[in-house]
Amino acid sequence: MKSNFVFSSSSLFIGLFLFFFTENVCSQESADNWTLKQARQWTQKQEWANGLKAMPHKTTDYQEFASQYHKNKKVWDKTFQWLATHDLVNMPAGRYEVDGEHCYINVQDATTQDVSKHKIEAHRHGIDLQYVVKGTERFGITSAEYAEPITEYKPDVTFYKAKKIKYVDYDDYAVRKYNKLNENLNISNVISNDKYTIVMNQFGNGYSKFEDLQINRYSSENEQNQGIFFYIKNIRNKKIWTNTLASIGSKPDKINLELAPEMNKIKRQDENIETITKIITDTDEPVEIRRLELKNIGNTEEILEITGFLEPILSVQKQDLAHPAFNNLFINFEYLDALNTLVVKRKAHTEKEKDVYMAVTLVSEEGGVGEPEFEIDKEKFVGRCNYNIPNEVKNSIPFSRKLGYTTDPIVAMKQTVRIEPEKVANIDFIISVGYFKEEVIKNLAKFTNNQNIKRTEELLKAKVEAENRYLGVKGQDIITYQKMLSYLLFVPKVSIKRVFNKDHSYETSELWKYGISGDLPILLVKIKDINDIDIVKEALNAYEYFRAKNIIIDLVILNEEKESYENYVKDAVQSAILNKNIAYLLNISGGIFCLNNIENKQEKRLLEQRANLVINANCSSLKQYVEDMEARMLDNVKETGKDVENIYFNIEKEEQSIQNMDNLKYYNEYGGFSEDGKEYLITVNKNNKTPTVWSHILANKNFGTLTTEGMGGYTWKTNCRTNRLTSWSNNQVTDIPSEIIYLKDMETNKKWSLGFNPMPDENNYYITYGFGYAKYNHTSSQIKQTVEVFVPTEENVKINLITLENKNPQRKRLKLIYYIKPVIGENISNSNGNINIEYNQKSNLITAVNMIEKEPKILYVSSSEKINSYTGSRTSFEKNGGISNPEGLDQIELNRENSYGEDGIIAVEFYVTIEAFETKKISLLLGEENTKEECQDIAYKYANISNCKDECINVKKYWENLVNRIQVKTPVESINILLNGWLMYQVIASRLYARTGFYQSGGAYGFRDQLQDTLGIKYVEPKIMRKQILLHANHQFEEGDVEHWWHEETNKGIRTRISDDLLWLAYVVCDYIEFTGDYSILEEQIKYKKGKVLAEGENERYDLYLDSNLQESIYNHCIRAIEKALNFGEHNLPKIGTGDWNDGLSNVGTKGIGESVWLGFFMYDVLNKFIPICRMKNDEEKAQKYELIQEQLKKALNTYGWDNRWYKRAYTDFGDVLGSLQNEECRIDSISQSWSVISGAGDNDKKYIAMESLENHLVDKEIGIIKLLDPPFEKSKLEPGYIKSYLPGTRENGGQYTHSAIWTIIAEAMLNSNEKAYEYYRMINPIEHAKTREEAKKYKVEPYVISADIYGQGNLAGRGGWTWYTGSGSWMIVAGVKYILGLEIKDGYLSMNPHIPGFWKEYEIKYKYGESIYNIQVARKKGQSTSFNSEVEMYCNNQRIEQNKIRLENNGKIYNINVIIQ
Repeated sequence: MKSNFVFSSSSLFIGLFLFFFTENVCSQESADNWTLKQARQWTQKQEWANGLKAMPHKTTDYQEFASQYHKNKKVWDKTFQWLATHDLVNMPAGRYEVDGEHCYINVQDATTQDVSKHKIEAHRHGIDLQYVVKGTERFGITSAEYAEPITEYKPDVTFYKAKKIKYVDYDDYAVRKYNKLNENLNISNVISNDKYTIVMNQFGNGYSKFEDLQINRYSSENEQNQGIFFYIKNIRNKKIWTNTLASIGSKPDKINLELAPEMNKIKRQDENIETITKIITDTDEPVEIRRLELKNIGNTEEILEITGFLEPILSVQKQDLAHPAFNNLFINFEYLDALNTLVVKRKAHTEKEKDVYMAVTLVSEEGGVGEPEFEIDKEKFVGRCNYNIPNEVKNSIPFSRKLGYTTDPIVAMKQTVRIEPEKVANIDFIISVGYFKEEVIKNLAKFTNNQNIKRTEELLKAKVEAENRYLGVKGQDIITYQKMLSYLLFVPKVSIKRVFNKDHSYETSELWKYGISGDLPILLVKIKDINDIDIVKEALNAYEYFRAKNIIIDLVILNEEKESYENYVKDAVQSAILNKNIAYLLNISGGIFCLNNIENKQEKRLLEQRANLVINANCSSLKQYVEDMEARMLDNVKETGKDVENIYFNIEKEEQSIQNMDNLKYYNEYGGFSEDGKEYLITVNKNNKTPTVWSHILANKNFGTLTTEGMGGYTWKTNCRTNRLTSWSNNQVTDIPSEIIYLKDMETNKKWSLGFNPMPDENNYYITYGFGYAKYNHTSSQIKQTVEVFVPTEENVKINLITLENKNPQRKRLKLIYYIKPVIGENISNSNGNINIEYNQKSNLITAVNMIEKEPKILYVSSSEKINSYTGSRTSFEKNGGISNPEGLDQIELNRENSYGEDGIIAVEFYVTIEAFETKKISLLLGEENTKEECQDIAYKYANISNCKDECINVKKYWENLVNRIQVKTPVESINILLNGWLMYQVIASRLYARTGFYQSGGAYGFRDQLQDTLGIKYVEPKIMRKQILLHANHQFEEGDVEHWWHEETNKGIRTRISDDLLWLAYVVCDYIEFTGDYSILEEQIKYKKGKVLAEGENERYDLYLDSNLQESIYNHCIRAIEKALNFGEHNLPKIGTGDWNDGLSNVGTKGIGESVWLGFFMYDVLNKFIPICRMKNDEEKAQKYELIQEQLKKALNTYGWDNRWYKRAYTDFGDVLGSLQNEECRIDSISQSWSVISGAGDNDKKYIAMESLENHLVDKEIGIIKLLDPPFEKSKLEPGYIKSYLPGTRENGGQYTHSAIWTIIAEAMLNSNEKAYEYYRMINPIEHAKTREEAKKYKVEPYVISADIYGQGNLAGRGGWTWYTGSGSWMIVAGVKYILGLEIKDGYLSMNPHIPGFWKEYEIKYKYGESIYNIQVARKKGQSTSFNSEVEMYCNNQRIEQNKIRLENNGKIYNINVIIQ
């Protein structure tokens, strides 16, 4: 007698009883002699299961099971197959034959009884197998020596009385219940099936995941609630709440949270409405169901508006964190009216990706009031700069039910329900995901049936119990493991980490030698004694449980046993892994790493610091360890008292007209230019917000900050991507700031933020942007506040120079808090929890170090005012108020807590007293240096207000001297404003110094990008152009190709097969020599880079590339680039590789066959410019070779490149043509047409026809754009590359790509089509897109800088794209100065060749060359009004210049030049 089972009272269950009559069946196989290990391994492999997802209970005798199975294999197989293929939950009770007399099944549905009411039983010939499908049970087990029979044996059963019974609970299930949540502890739950996972914390924040794709947006650096929510609005009393404990909306009267292995259940009571939210997955498919049950416990009918919400990304999280705005561009929508279903599609961006589909519906079981509604645009739904209840929910605004395109996609679905007293309404928010649209919709439709949801709920619990039994996981284990996940997946609220060496940081890359990337959560288990091996086994169990939940972590087991011959611990750990059959997971990403005898203390400390959770194996159990850890966390909480509460009455709106808007130029009710055009002034308030973010960049060559009209933005040093001091938001809707200045009036308790975000009051906020500075003005509590923000010309610090002017007749005492979200690295997801802060009272300095960054980078915060207190704890400072109403403002002082090991910030508190009618100035400093001494020196310097004021003046002078070197005065003010500083400032500040914008934070140098930027900069400082050429030449490989982009600080970059990059070196060298006459640059000796050549089929490689030993002249660098580019295809056109100027054409030539027509024109132009240089260098062989190639190229371009009415764009690897009249999509592309003119390679008749076709097909005067191509790629058979993944009409895919639009303008000027050149130049000017309020709302983006693109199709047509960081700025300068105004400088000589419209009578240019000034006045001869080019006469200081060109001299003199257009 092996075992006896006894029922006990528990809960409803369904039992299946199987009887095998073993004497009638025999098998040839035998397992009678198997060892226990063999039997256990065989059982765990589940080859016997036949598809049944179940495992024998751990009390089973594995040897006996194996023996019985092999003796009766056919019967067992039939039995398990029957169980696997039948709907067990819904099967009626009764007897079912499986194999005649050999096996039958009894299905019973009963309540188990107390153990005392049942007898122990045993069988001799049959096997009584019990399979619990639903419910739980308890059983007893005993052996023969303790049992005494009390009945005779018949029929095949004997009942016993036992002296000793071991009771075993099926405790593979546990529910955690909370009715009061501790905000200082992490609480979360992970539920999943094989394909889909839901991660949610106690506040409802979190994410869902399909395989490795994150469904909704979530990142730790986002201050807003992030997850999948219901918003509930009571129409009667206007009260709004969420279904969770989110920080927005009204707080519940009661709350209860139940976290089960298969379900999250949230119960709330809000007045007379009870809500129960049940969150589950399907048992098998990637489907998520969020059921909202609403009960009206009041006496009156209630009408509720229910909105389900999520922000979809459908991508890996890392991709979204890197660039959210870019990630949004690949999502589009479809609405299935019959199913009330939104279908979201994410187009594949690379060949390795797949298209992903998500279907979402909101279903009301009882039927709703009115039609269901949906919204897909975040800005419409939430509202700009709104951190609370979304506007459309708050104000019951009908959802638009419009599809179209959006750059900020969301899913919001609304249904109104009416609930009678004591009645219940059910709303289901259902999400289905997959790679096939039809399958996704089918899976979703299944759960629009309420019975299927109920059935799934029942099945899930049984499935989870079975899985946990299979894993050997008990209920208490589940609780422990889920708690562990809370700290592995979410940053702790309170620190439990210890800083080992505050002066030493440890770079994550030092873990790479162990195979640990540092990209995944790390669970570190430290063991030094063989007696503690059970904890390692527990950790392995936990790790298996995590994997079963689709949570991938690195489990690191650190063996700290002293090295000896026996290696007890090492052997025991290996045995534990082998016994669980998971050795295949050793030393792989997301696997198990066994590290033995690491003697380097620094590496051990790095492991401990980088690990999300550290377990010492000398604890009694994981359960006890986690409980002790949380107890320590609560002990570490530092509470502070609150300020005395004074009642604040906002009697009336305060207003002081700080800015006079009447005299602004191009005022559009949001802002306008100052009279001299050098500043842009903006006014915002709660009722007048700019259409989207209007940003500004302040930078020197090594340090910078981006700021916005709401005082958002971020700060960096050296590289805006790899070394951000504060967090980059990239959220144009909410513009969440990472640096905030809060103020509180201590007499009235009134609180506000000095910038509009995130805590505005009712008064206006005035913003002024100038060259090198931004100024913010505001008035509250009769305190006039001004903040001037700037970055010194040389030092690595951001200065906020605050002026507080007390307009009150009494003294004012204010609390000021400077808040930042520190990064000190690439992104806050990696650094959060690893930043150690210190306060030096003597130096009045807060310093912060990222402990997982190796390089010594010390962020510091300081002020001219004495620091009163500080905190590094986000939990303590924000609490439930978030950044829009943090509780820290009401605390007597901040708690001086470190941010290391927890969700961190830096908040620094000051108290400021201002006498009546007096003014006080304060400096707030944010900087970074390599040593504390350097931090102290800079902080000390700018704690002196006089030094701040002096440096502010110095910064303004620096930029004035740089950008004002060329000034124009034309009949069109918008042209004057752009050319008189804004374009030049954009190119230098954003492209060259900062290498960032609000929409893009790359930090890298692009080989073609920054070279082209200098084409415009040369007018103010040719030395910058020269320096850039030398820098880029050093990033060319010995083979001639170049790094497409690189980070200068790390020597890492990307080698590609993009075909045009390398030619830009020769192009810009030629342009520099032509402009300056400085041929000496050709002799400059520059090293190459060395690196492994791309293998066949390898299109790119990101790697570390160091200098080679080969050093050659710039001339030879250009020759190598040209020679490498001379790679022609079957049409004698250059091969396109994985893209030419248009990176989006990434698939056109991946097989090495595709050709580029545009690249042919560009190459022709480069050769044309470079041949004279070859001859100057006496390199006649190269000159003649290139002339022959030019001739052949011109012939090919005008033969194979011509398509009857315009030039083609490219030939693909498969022979398809881009830019052909025969195409459904991309019939015509602009740059082949414009460069046929610019290069001079187009036949004379063809280039005119081509430009006429460009005008007819690509110029859209109604919305004021010049499209790059048309029609956009979307559905045709053409697969050009990732360009097709963009929404039609966006960026390169059929919108205006401004870079190419400017080439059109240049081409028109070169054809002497002056009216067109001027018309287009004015048309694409951003100022002209935002002259009125309505135009600004349509264009949206900043009017004072040029945008990289303007959308060209659908509801987004006319909307500006990414601003600031665009190569268009430099070309816009060139087009305006050289090709329209006609200022040409060649070999150091100035001449004029205007291409102005007929109505221009005269214009002026003031050009500063070195210390000399050239005042140029251009006027038409009396009576001349044609727009066609005519001869000019030039006079200098009233002397006729015969050759119409004058040599530029740097002698400090003033030259007055008159140009007469004949």
